[in-house]
Amino acid sequence: MTAAAAVRDTARGLLADEELADLRRELVELGFGELVAEDPREAIALWFTEQGRAGRITGALDLLVDDAGADPVLYPLCADRGVVLDPPPTLTRVHVPGVGRAEVGQVRPAGGFAHELPVALVEPRADLPDLAEPLLSRLRTALAWELIGAAERIAELTVEYVGLREQFGSPIGTRQAVRHRLADVRVALEGARVVAARTPLDDSVLAAAAKALAGRAALLACDWALQFHGAIGFTREHRLPHHVRQVRFLDGLLGSAATLTTQLGTRIAAEPAVTGAVRDVLGPAAEALP
Repeated sequence: MTAAAAVRDTARGLLADEELADLRRELVELGFGELVAEDPREAIALWFTEQGRAGRITGALDLLVDDAGADPVLYPLCADRGVVLDPPPTLTRVHVPGVGRAEVGQVRPAGGFAHELPVALVEPRADLPDLAEPLLSRLRTALAWELIGAAERIAELTVEYVGLREQFGSPIGTRQAVRHRLADVRVALEGARVVAARTPLDDSVLAAAAKALAGRAALLACDWALQFHGAIGFTREHRLPHHVRQVRFLDGLLGSAATLTTQLGTRIAAEPAVTGAVRDVLGPAAEALP
């Protein structure tokens, strides 16, 4: 078995165990940091894709920031507020990139996400610094793979459901309009996958592009999944709403698809050389670029 296959199988086993509450500790004991150090692009792609498919938020992203993984990491949302993933029941200290350990002033749930996704908004006692560009690029690439994994799972749930849901005596999946919309999702997803696979972990432009494309593909998958599932797609009894919440949160973390697209457009307009650099990295996949 290759190292990549071992990481994938281990990820699936850990993430499938819903009774396993402390995945952060399991990842540290697994040697996730060492796996990332040996082959960062493959290890990140494999783990975060599986994490997205499983619909779980864990401390894996934190381990890309802090090798020790002792404290949850506070990711900036604005000047005086950040988000913590997978927070422990009693949260008093966090790791702030660029600062180190910091005391937490106040913790409160992040709206509806706190009920199904372990996320908390945190108001620290000091302003949050901006993430260093190389670290931000790595984290955005990881989130791109997580969004891709989530979109894959949403697409699978949708394909399965349209084969079961009947209208006028036949499954709605036999309708050409439904098939075209699912094909649109698949094309968007494959495009995002190509960009993510070709993105160096320290390239800020491509990392932003990868996350933007993955976010767009995942949001498209959510939109059509909800449309084709009908009312059941909005109920807690079904798995789909959980994945939709996950996607909407991950898309917003460290820059939404809409925000990153605007920022990239502004940068390309100001620096024409950026387009050439993107073409060089993406190769044939860049032929569709204007």
